[in-house]
Amino acid sequence: MKQFKSGIFFWVVFCCSILSLSSCKDPYTEQIEEQREFDEQSIQAYLTANNIQNAVRQASGVYYVPQTAGTGDLIKRGNTVRMHYITKSLGGYKYQSTYDTGQAATIRVGTDQVTPGLTEGLQLLKNGEKASIIVPSHLAYGVYGDGYIIPPNDIILYDITVLDVD
Repeated sequence: MKQFKSGIFFWVVFCCSILSLSSCKDPYTEQIEEQREFDEQSIQAYLTANNIQNAVRQASGVYYVPQTAGTGDLIKRGNTVRMHYITKSLGGYKYQSTYDTGQAATIRVGTDQVTPGLTEGLQLLKNGEKASIIVPSHLAYGVYGDGYIIPPNDIILYDITVLDVD
């Protein structure tokens, strides 16, 4: 009987240890979760401050803000898209603009040319559509930034006009 009790004690301690360890998060995971929460709060504050009421949040955290309807089918992975865009921070700092160069961008959706958030956002658009896509930092350039002008953990706002879809 004593052996039985000590066996039960062992399993109770073992199970409690496993449960306590499984609830621990490493600092990196905690930092990412905190950043995602911060991004969501920042995006919500931006939408409120700018009285944007037609923003549609995707499960990933990407926001789609339609402005002018397009025609045809939604853009898909593998499509080649010609578009004008302005890339900026939520604070309004402009990083890039094809309007400034007068040269529309041509990209193939789903390639390494664009961030996961922009890839997802483009697939919400149609030919001729004008919209804004708000991309949280973890789906933009993350903790490293782009290495040039976009700082780490920056939420990116894309103002896009789709010119053509192949």
